[in-house]
Parts: sequence; C-alpha cells; structure tokens
Amino acid sequence: MAVSRWSAFALCLIATAPAVASEQDFDSALRDFRALHRAETTRAKIAGSSFYVIRDGRIEAADHLGEQDADAHVPVNARTIYHWASVTKTMTGIAIMQLRDRGLLSLDDPIMKYVPELAAVCEALAQ
Repeated sequence: MAVSRWSAFALCLIATAPAVASEQDFDSALRDFRALHRAETTRAKIAGSSFYVIRDGRIEAADHLGEQDADAHVPVNARTIYHWASVTKTMTGIAIMQLRDRGLLSLDDPIMKYVPELAAVCEALAQ
C-alpha cells in the first residue's frame, strides 16, 4: 500500500508543479517540497526515498532519506538503486501529455528533437 500512496504522491507533484519565477520562489518551493517529501515518507512508513531537482541540465538539489537496507542499516545515498517496476512509464506518460497540453511538444515530434544523442545510436545501428 505504501508504494501506491508514494506513486500517487509523486504523480500529484508532477501534475501540480508550477513554473518558478525567481530564485527566491525556487528556494521557497524547494524548501516546501523537501518538507513535504520528508513528511510523506515518514507518514507512509517508506524505508528509503530520494529526490533530485534538475534544472538546465544540472542537479540543483538532492535529498536522500532512510535506509536502503534496514537490516544492515545502510543509509540511502546517491548510489541507491530503486526498483520501480512500471511506475516510471505512467509518470513519463503524464509528463509528456502535460508538456503537450502546454504547447511545449507535439506527439508527432521525432524523439531526436528532444534527445539528440539518439541520432548517434541510430547511426551506429544502421552500420
């Protein structure tokens, strides 16, 4: 049940994330999100959790909570691997549809428009 609550929590964050107008707004939004992340992780009794905020291709913030191995008391860190199964597909789909609704992408755009690195992969496969 905790995974379902966490997934719903993450989807709500994606759905309601507003554009940040200033650094002060960003700092305030990050502080609020960090507090919410900690509170929800504790409330849902999630053993370990992380989040990253990426802006302009750079990590702006990272937060790691709890333990990745409760028996051995190994804390969550930047190298922790989470097994999300198919949850990421749902969140990716929602994010893509929100970008489409905001006019920031078209579903007919080629993927290489947004991930130009794939052109090299396609060229290598064609050889």
